Amino acid sequence: MCYNVQHQLPPQGSGNSPALRTCGSCHAVFYCSQACQEEDWAALHRPECKPASLYWRQKLKAAGVTQRVEQDRLTFLEALANRFLPAPSETGTSRLVELDRSSGGSCERTEGTLVHVFDTAGMRNMLERTNSLKFVQYEHMSISAFLKKYDQEVGESTQARILQCAERVQRHPDSSALVTGMFLASPRVIITICAKMQYNDGAALGQKYRIVSHACCVLTLLDL
Repeated sequence: MCYNVQHQLPPQGSGNSPALRTCGSCHAVFYCSQACQEEDWAALHRPECKPASLYWRQKLKAAGVTQRVEQDRLTFLEALANRFLPAPSETGTSRLVELDRSSGGSCERTEGTLVHVFDTAGMRNMLERTNSLKFVQYEHMSISAFLKKYDQEVGESTQARILQCAERVQRHPDSSALVTGMFLASPRVIITICAKMQYNDGAALGQKYRIVSHACCVLTLLDL
């Protein structure tokens, strides 16, 4: 479970997962190896490190969201994908053609990666002002629709990470997926996590989807 969006998933059964390395400056991102840390520093993390440091101190640390908490939610997200998502090739939904009416009411066909969203925190209810008793709410949408809908939760640097993950999913639409989860970390804190997952049809049941890398851990503080 590595923040480097260029991370390559090792074969199953290749041994125990390595100890994770945390960025010593911001403490907000972690990596499986020094190579992944250096690769992500050059690609994305250099300009975001200082803002991420402030974010970690002001929000993550204050809310008690540790690396362990984040990893637990990632593991749960992987379990949800294995429980509910069919193979990408079966759904044909790794890409979505939609009507984009955002520019002056004109209709323009756009294509983008699909995002699978699992909401266990009721974020969708809050945005749509509805009341649902479902423990897990699921929806899928294009990457552009997702970023537009959750623009208050997803900052500029996080968008860059999500878009890079989406680009990599789009290169392999039959074997990978972009999956987002929203979880309560406490009565006042919602964690939003976005991850790229790889699908292996030959793997055991419950292990077909595996997280390759994740793009973000964003907090929403509820005003209760």
